[in-house]
Amino acid sequence: MKRKRLTELFPFLLPLRQKQRKFLFYLKMKFDKAIYSHTKEEGLLPHLIFETHSLLINPNTGYDIRYQYNKVHNLKLAVMTMDHILIRPGETFSFWQLARYADRKERYKDGLCLVHGEIQGVYGGGLCQLSNLLYWLFQHTPLTVVEHHNHAKHSFPVPESGVPSWVDATVSEGWLDLKVKNETNATFQLDFLFDEDNLYGCILADRPVPLPEEVSAL
Repeated sequence: MKRKRLTELFPFLLPLRQKQRKFLFYLKMKFDKAIYSHTKEEGLLPHLIFETHSLLINPNTGYDIRYQYNKVHNLKLAVMTMDHILIRPGETFSFWQLARYADRKERYKDGLCLVHGEIQGVYGGGLCQLSNLLYWLFQHTPLTVVEHHNHAKHSFPVPESGVPSWVDATVSEGWLDLKVKNETNATFQLDFLFDEDNLYGCILADRPVPLPEEVSAL
């Protein structure tokens, strides 16, 4: 029998545990000597490396559809922190270094998230759709993956998408991040666009870069 976490036995301790984890999470990054990407450039870099899309509303989850619309709201807040971000030589892209204060001006809503092995509506849920898309973009570049985590399990159907179903990158603030380091001489840039149905993402560079062998072989 799996032993329960302390916060499962005493749920009232969870907010305190979350604050503690987030404090240590960012403190560690403050002293890890990495140079994190924070610079944006309104103009786009000239070379398109790869682009993809992800369907926003998945009607086949089996859960209240409002969580899907809440997820879109959350995605838009997080994307604003990353749109047009530059990843310069020597810099590290961190999902949470950028999305950390995405809800400062406008609050997140409850979206679906995996908690203790169960799907629940939680504050800021649904951001893994963005991390999945980002991971697929990064797979088409020579950027080095520094941190990446898979979901523990998949509990509802994945909507149609330009991101393959086996591409998986979960994030959880205070626990799990998505990081890539630019160990090349090129500068990369992320660009995003929403329409009524999809989130579109692309990655660009200031010069042509070769497609990684493992991706070109797919």
